[in-house]
Amino acid sequence: MKLKKLSLPNHTHTLNPYIQISMNNNLYNYVFWHNTYEELWYAIPRDQYTNFMSGHLEYEGVFKSKNIDTLVYMINNPHEIPTNAN
Repeated sequence: MKLKKLSLPNHTHTLNPYIQISMNNNLYNYVFWHNTYEELWYAIPRDQYTNFMSGHLEYEGVFKSKNIDTLVYMINNPHEIPTNAN
């Protein structure tokens, strides 16, 4: 299994999502969805999934990125997320 190198502003991390899932329970609270038309990954809190997928604009805590590794990093490091990241 190859490790991917994740580069974020001011950070360089080696990330293996398979190891992170087994070591960090934060990811269990999210559903990951890829929108092929926008070419974006979404991390949707499980309690907001129904609102998000039904088109309601009344959801909170949904993250989006072109790279799923960035979403995993954001969920595992919430203290490093800018306040306007959503």
